[in-house]
Amino acid sequence: MECNYLDCVFPDKPGDTWLFGPTFTAADITFSVLLHRLTLLGMDSRFFPAATCPHTHRYRQQLLRQPAFIRIQKEVSGLRFTLIWEDFKAISPYMAAFAGVGVTAGLAYLFLRRLR
Repeated sequence: MECNYLDCVFPDKPGDTWLFGPTFTAADITFSVLLHRLTLLGMDSRFFPAATCPHTHRYRQQLLRQPAFIRIQKEVSGLRFTLIWEDFKAISPYMAAFAGVGVTAGLAYLFLRRLR
């Protein structure tokens, strides 16, 4: 019977191994960020489809079941709206200046039109 390399190296936990063994390490966290970003961008089917990359796909599925990953995803999903609001606040002075220039240009146009 042929077995997966990881299942042969870590026979005590077949199918439940991380990058460097049976424990979840900092390397797994770093790799999970990359996999998750590729998924958010919709590129997961291009870079690790189940048909051609079964081990990476299995690793991603295992990662999705990891309690720490689930917990951080819930926290991050709430932060997205906060980050958007902070970005809006950062550009609001520029938007106000642009609106002020637009209003001034519009009033100048109306004033010059009345003079003719």
